[in-house]
Amino acid sequence: MAPQDVKPPPAPAALAAALPGLPRCAGVYLFKDQAGRVLYVGKATNLRARVSSYVTTPARLCPKTTLLLAQAVRVDYLITATPREALILERNLIKQHTPRFNVRLRDDKNYLCLRLDPREDFPALRFVRRFAPDGALYFGPYTSGGSARETLKVMKQVFGLRTCKDRRPAPRTRPCLEGQMGRCLAPCTGRISREDYRTAVQEAVQFLRGRGRSLLRSLKADMEKAATDLDFERAARLRDRLEAVRHTLERQDMARPTFRDQDVIGVAQDGDHALVLVLLVRGGLVSGSREYYFPDMPAGGDLLGDFLSQYYAEDRLLPDEILLPWTPSDVKLLTEAWREQQGKPVRLWCGGGKSPEPEAASGNETSSPSQRRRLLALARENAQAALRRRQQATRVGDPLLDLKERLGLPAPPRHLECLDISTLQGRQPVGALVVFREGRPDKARYRRFRIREVAGQDDYAMLREVVSRSFGKEGRELPDLLVVDGGKGQLRVVLETLKELGLPEFPVVGLA
Repeated sequence: MAPQDVKPPPAPAALAAALPGLPRCAGVYLFKDQAGRVLYVGKATNLRARVSSYVTTPARLCPKTTLLLAQAVRVDYLITATPREALILERNLIKQHTPRFNVRLRDDKNYLCLRLDPREDFPALRFVRRFAPDGALYFGPYTSGGSARETLKVMKQVFGLRTCKDRRPAPRTRPCLEGQMGRCLAPCTGRISREDYRTAVQEAVQFLRGRGRSLLRSLKADMEKAATDLDFERAARLRDRLEAVRHTLERQDMARPTFRDQDVIGVAQDGDHALVLVLLVRGGLVSGSREYYFPDMPAGGDLLGDFLSQYYAEDRLLPDEILLPWTPSDVKLLTEAWREQQGKPVRLWCGGGKSPEPEAASGNETSSPSQRRRLLALARENAQAALRRRQQATRVGDPLLDLKERLGLPAPPRHLECLDISTLQGRQPVGALVVFREGRPDKARYRRFRIREVAGQDDYAMLREVVSRSFGKEGRELPDLLVVDGGKGQLRVVLETLKELGLPEFPVVGLA
């Protein structure tokens, strides 16, 4: 009898065979394909019960989960001591493996925020694009660069905080231009003490946290005390600052009757397409929004829970309150993780069910249920409008569909990569790889390769090196289409290199 290739059993059968070996405890499970690539990472309070739900109720699964099971041939797991540890481990594994069937969020590094480090002798306000757990204070993010710069302008005019890049300002005999214009207290000249500068810093932090009304009362009391003590020079400075703060607050005529920082989540869904919108409310003001589009529903069907787990990762500053359209399944686990991450309770209010109340705020800082419902309705309407815009753009001249038809591809290239080799007059060769997802640049995944193994001008050898280094990494996600800058020769080298790496075939084209 001639030998025959033994094919692996269908995915549900392979997973069912693994069920008896799964423990009944908290942990993380990983679905993998025939090549060992991680397809999906999930968390569970009971690993066996969670994985069994995939194979015992196949009729209830969404199309994307069905596709996941068709490709998965094994399931691995990691046991954790608590469900909260499983949540953190799930985040880390998703970030490490970027599985195809998990929720993916675009990097928000383009959003500006203000950073102030109180450990500096004379803290400065600076623009940064990422929050970091470094002990500094962060304010934002600002979805508009104009609004961020306007905020910084107000902070300089009202409080006089320095914005120079030096961590420790060098001594000067004359103030810089900002100091001469009255937009910096100029601690570098020694004309203000460290204590007085830190008082201005505390007032600025109070203002940025949305406590402007409380700051007005404090400034007024300090001004009256300075006048009583016959310190008229200080009283005049406080009077000017008081008027500047009052003028700034009066311009915010659309302020809501709350000074909380809130994230309001809106979800819109149409078939397999979904969009999650985060409405940013900072200091009672709607300051902007972020959109996250999902052309396919995530495996498992828990879009809101998966989104919250990934969106509020450990490097993101949590607001005082999060408004949700309904109660996610892991609400208790999420609130515990956020409490530990933030160092204090994060208030969660769910529009479709009973909301956990970690600690009720006092005074008039708490939004009423009707105000919260109006914000949720606003977020939902914006999410629905954004989803319609996305779908309309897809229906009217979708370039990915056009590219699919022109190149005869099996599916639209939702994940597109482009490769090029460049030199500077024959020297300093580098390779560049750019990535597009859903027709948009994914700049967080751009890569630049310094050519290490090739001497002289040999484009073919350089291409071989770059392809080997990029696609030779274990678990590397393959694109729907790879575009190579070059003709038939360059294309042949790339195809040969991919074949030598043992990778499954995928479309590759040359652009001469």
